[in-house]
Amino acid sequence: MTDERLVTLRLCKNWCGKVERDEMELKVAWDLLTERVGAADQNFAVCATCGMRPCGDPGYCATMRAADASSRRCAQCGAGGDLDPHQDKEKRRIIYLHRGACERFWKSKHR
Repeated sequence: MTDERLVTLRLCKNWCGKVERDEMELKVAWDLLTERVGAADQNFAVCATCGMRPCGDPGYCATMRAADASSRRCAQCGAGGDLDPHQDKEKRRIIYLHRGACERFWKSKHR
């Protein structure tokens, strides 16, 4: 199995060539590079809470995620707990449902 870091370096070389030949914008190549590095090393991943790369204050963001999760309610039954995000295509938003019965019932009514 090839090391992900080596694959990223090879891709970087290709992206650099495309930028020099004006086949790709530098911003696009840079974004691709940072995305690949973040996927290979979690220290460089984008924080889902604050959007910074890397997260400026992991403790604060963990607290905010916990507070957000505790305020969520199931779109089907209205209870809290362990919820999974789902896309509501009719209303174009993200809803949260319990795995199992709530998810199956909601999906049967909202296709």
